[in-house]
Amino acid sequence: MAIRRGVDVDTGISQYKLAMSKAPMDRNTAQYRVDRMNAFEAELHEAVRAGAITLSEEQDAGLRTYLQAKRAELAAAFDVDLVAGARQLSLGMRLVSTLGAAAFCAALVLFFQRYWGYMDSWVQVGVAMAAPLVALGITEVLSQRETTPYFTALAAAVAFAAFVLNLQLLGLAFNLTPSIWGPGLMASFGLLLAYRYRVRLVLAAALLCGIVFTGGLLMTAGGYLWLETIGWVETWLAGSFLLLAVVSRVRQGEFDAVYRLVGLIPAIVALYLLGYVKAPSLLGEAEGVRVAYALLAFLISCGATTAGLWFRWPEAAYTGFVAVTGILIHQLFDWFWDPLPAFAFCLLVGAVALGLLWALKQLRRAVAA
Repeated sequence: MAIRRGVDVDTGISQYKLAMSKAPMDRNTAQYRVDRMNAFEAELHEAVRAGAITLSEEQDAGLRTYLQAKRAELAAAFDVDLVAGARQLSLGMRLVSTLGAAAFCAALVLFFQRYWGYMDSWVQVGVAMAAPLVALGITEVLSQRETTPYFTALAAAVAFAAFVLNLQLLGLAFNLTPSIWGPGLMASFGLLLAYRYRVRLVLAAALLCGIVFTGGLLMTAGGYLWLETIGWVETWLAGSFLLLAVVSRVRQGEFDAVYRLVGLIPAIVALYLLGYVKAPSLLGEAEGVRVAYALLAFLISCGATTAGLWFRWPEAAYTGFVAVTGILIHQLFDWFWDPLPAFAFCLLVGAVALGLLWALKQLRRAVAA
């Protein structure tokens, strides 16, 4: 079936270009656009080959020229992956960058641990102050010179680690009492780094520091030492729920998933520890408190799974499903491991797995519909 020029094909191409030009641009959006262009081109080729549509030579050449030029433009600006093989290599580069950042951070800590006691006080202060500044300068240079984000992300992670170490070492050098404002400064510096250089790993670390800072403020307001924040896991909930509220009201673009993950994981872990592991609670040791926390952990996990499927947030869906599965396994062990023979317990776990498979199958059909 031939299609007249200027009616369907040209109008569709114009609308496609307009829709693509309106999308806010970052690396994730650029990669999404490249994937859409590849899928569109492949499906159009199949439709032409099957005889479902006919393009003139001029139309075909114009469309191919546009797609090739746009892909080249996005690749130059955002270092996106144009083919599947490049995407797999990018994943490997991301993993290597993360491992490299961890290695450099560990080297920095071990270096100071080994030589700190041999330095004079003025040298200690100078080195502690210089380390994050040097790392920050390297990060800025790499961000200007490299189109790939991996080297910049590595340097930014080292800069953040150097800043955290700087605060700790200066406190040690001057025998200062740890302050609640330490995690606040770490969170602030990490947020500046993350948003300046678009580094998710640093953002996650900064948000975790923010959770500690928020919990510390609550502990201080309640008359406790802020350092007890880690032991009283209920204090994690305020910062976690605050992050989830922020990302629900103000979209963070490519950082949305990080906010949801850092908000969900500490909240679910805290509720799990309070409800199922019987961690110390600020509300007392009453059984009703434990049951309430256990129920809340299960409901939030189910809610995260449902919201992730409904709004297409894979990180929330995976986190919620893992949490629900972990809670079910914990409860099965708690209720049935002692009274049942080992083979019967394994059969029970298998039956529960079959039930979960059936439920997920029904949920998959509902989502597809």
